[in-house]
Amino acid sequence: MWDGAASPNMYWIRKPKNSLRIQPMSTKNTNLHQAAIIRILSSETQIAMIKAFGIKNCDTMKKAMSWLAENGIAYEFIDYKKAGVAESNLPDWSARAGWEKLLNTRGLMWKKLSDEERSAVDEQKALKLMALYPSLIKRPVLDTGKQLIVGFAPENYTEKLK
Repeated sequence: MWDGAASPNMYWIRKPKNSLRIQPMSTKNTNLHQAAIIRILSSETQIAMIKAFGIKNCDTMKKAMSWLAENGIAYEFIDYKKAGVAESNLPDWSARAGWEKLLNTRGLMWKKLSDEERSAVDEQKALKLMALYPSLIKRPVLDTGKQLIVGFAPENYTEKLK
């Protein structure tokens, strides 16, 4: 639970009239990609924040996070390689988006797998592989609370997030 104190990872959303602006709560040089708590200044209502799961150094993740920041969409970034949350989320993600959509078969990690690991992939095997090798999960995975968006396409984000 939030104690009201500002930290370097906290941002406010200011909503003057018809615009939306995100600004850091502290004067430190904080990174927009690490927003942790969002509150609306005009009221005490807290809004649900999008959770962006991925790998920080991934080029697609960088593009997605830039798009979110440029469009004033608040999110919390979770590096699933460091946080180790991928395995616990995979069954839910698979049920919501489908394991075929989650499994990144175009990446370098997929190509590094043995022929045996890549053959006869079904949901159970895909989930085990993604848990063992989180780089096999297509990035980013955005959880809005209502929907799960897998991968980055600006037109898809515009349609689903605005």
